[in-house]
Amino acid sequence: MSDRDQYTLREIELSFSKNDAMRIAFANQWAKTHADRLKQVERAIDLIISEYQKTRQHRHMRNEDGLTIDFILSLRLMGFEASHDKDIGGHCDIAIENADNFLWLGEAKIATGYDWLLQGFNQLVTRYSPGTPGQDTGGMLIYCKQQNVRLVMERWEACLRSSFANIDLRRCSANPLIILTEHEHPVSGLPYKVRHTPMALFFDPQDK
Repeated sequence: MSDRDQYTLREIELSFSKNDAMRIAFANQWAKTHADRLKQVERAIDLIISEYQKTRQHRHMRNEDGLTIDFILSLRLMGFEASHDKDIGGHCDIAIENADNFLWLGEAKIATGYDWLLQGFNQLVTRYSPGTPGQDTGGMLIYCKQQNVRLVMERWEACLRSSFANIDLRRCSANPLIILTEHEHPVSGLPYKVRHTPMALFFDPQDK
């Protein structure tokens, strides 16, 4: 066996070429740490959102549960152990579990109003998540059926700042539409991180 018969996991992942879903699925199966597992969850979320936005003409009229169930099916097809309405402190929209007690929880809301989004955030933080190591990250999926996602997220950021005195907010360096928050979890007392990711579903073509 020659030296080149020995390939690294990274080389094998890259061999999938442009098939991002296969690359993420492979990396997730070989993830060894909670940080690695979280990275693959976030990669998968971003990929699914990117694909769904391409077909928003077929999705913009779907309700909250319909969009979320589709999302979970896509996660499962990529190899994630994802479930909908699992009983974890209540019926959480999205739960992703993995080895070593890893748990990522997500709340999915249509951006019909900031009180509605705030309710989802509070459910995620105070009802569903324990905030303990390996279970100290979550996400908000924000379905934006109105135009101007940037403005929606700016107003959501302002709502978070006014609602919580001790919360750190910043924008994702790779996607300025994504908000990253961190605050002390009320159950564990440890830092809890939430990634607020919009899905652009507005569709109103003017070429008729």
